[in-house]
Amino acid sequence: MTTHNRQHTTRNARAALLVASVITGALLLTGCTPHPAATTTPSATKSATPTPTPTVTKSAAPTSEDDAIKSATSAIDHFLEVRGKVNAAGGVDPSPLSTVATGPALSIVTADAKRLADAGSKSTGVISYSIQSAYASDLTQAGKTIPFGTVSTTGCQDGSNYKVFDKAGNPVQQPEGNSIINMTVLYSPQDESWLVQNVTASGVKC
Repeated sequence: MTTHNRQHTTRNARAALLVASVITGALLLTGCTPHPAATTTPSATKSATPTPTPTVTKSAAPTSEDDAIKSATSAIDHFLEVRGKVNAAGGVDPSPLSTVATGPALSIVTADAKRLADAGSKSTGVISYSIQSAYASDLTQAGKTIPFGTVSTTGCQDGSNYKVFDKAGNPVQQPEGNSIINMTVLYSPQDESWLVQNVTASGVKC
């Protein structure tokens, strides 16, 4: 895989994300603290909330690094949006996640949705991800090389507005602070779309 030396600074890409209850090592959140119950919060019900079917945007293979970064940025936005909807619905239907993620990232977000579903919990609030820098490199897949088919990004994630509610409607946790997150996005020629392949926490605050 050939890596381009030049690095692009992109405009901030903000996307709402309603995440799952507990985030493991390489996931988006950096920590959670207990939060007292709020009497004004409506109680969650046990009935499953249908998860809206995501719209899959088809795209041609990238023709330049700028093109790849622009497409990957949109893919991250869509990833955060779909994941938020799945978690807000209680994680009972994780199938839409496979339209926006693959590999380790898909395993992580699917496991988080299952934890929500098993606990009967739901998430609310907003998490934003602001891309600070990105670069594209070639992707070799099944013996075929796709120029600019891999995009690596670094950005700041703000999870301060995220909340998880238990089945009685009581807030049970909230993330702390902002952290630097690295995301890798791949172009899938089979799907004709970009998929988030990896999400890694750096352990650095932003």
